[in-house]
Formats: sequence, structure tokens, C-alpha cells
Amino acid sequence: MRHYRLYCKTDLMNGKQIILADRQHHHLINVLRFKPQQQTLSLFNETDGEWHGIVTFNKKHSSFTPQQQIRAGLVTPALHPILYFAPIRAGRIELLLEKSVELGVAQLCPIRTEYTQFQLPKIDRINRILQEAAQQSDRLS
Repeated sequence: MRHYRLYCKTDLMNGKQIILADRQHHHLINVLRFKPQQQTLSLFNETDGEWHGIVTFNKKHSSFTPQQQIRAGLVTPALHPILYFAPIRAGRIELLLEKSVELGVAQLCPIRTEYTQFQLPKIDRINRILQEAAQQSDRLS
């Protein structure tokens, strides 16, 4: 049975129904071709931990009702690895962000060097990359 994880910004608590974002609904239905009988889903965030629950969906919306907490949220991580980096070209910066999250970096700090001539991607794009990397690497944060 396949197990999928999605990041959720809202508070997770037992029995509280959560409406998934449109992007997450699209990802579940069209990309993963999610079928509740064959796959399981859990939602997670850094404060409330990871929860298994029941998924219901129709053509327009998906909802998740947490039922069992699998992992508790993070109180304080033991290590706070920080990555300082000079921005590089667009395709490579996304790979750098993704791999650093998968390896456990807690804080990313772009720095401007004397020869830096690059703009960082938009913050929404960066957040999506970081969330997807956390989902893939079994992290809570």
C-alpha cells in the first residue's frame, strides 16, 4: 500500500476536518491518482506533527479528517544547520534548495557576493519547492 504525505499550514487535531488547498487537491487526484482503498495519506506540519486520517473528495475539493497522530511536532530541533549560499542560476538554485532541505538544513540564507548578478525565484515558488522536498524526505519542518 502506498503512503503519501502532504504539508498543511492549518492546525491539525483529532476529528477537525481540513479542506485541502486547490493545488493539493489537484496533486492528489490528477498527479497521484489517489484512491483511498489502495493508498494512505497523512498530513503534517512542524507544530502538530504527522497525522493519519480519512480523506474524502469530489471533483472540486478534498478534505482530510485527522484521526491518529503518528509523530509529535517538533519542540526544538537538536541541531540547527544553516546553509549560507550565493545565488546561482535559476535551475540550479531550485536543486540547491531541494537537496538542502532533504539533507536536513534548518535555515537557508542567501548572501550577496561581489559578483552576484542573480535574482532569487519568487517566494511562492521557493515555498513550494521547500514543501515538496519536506514531503519527500519524511521531515516535519
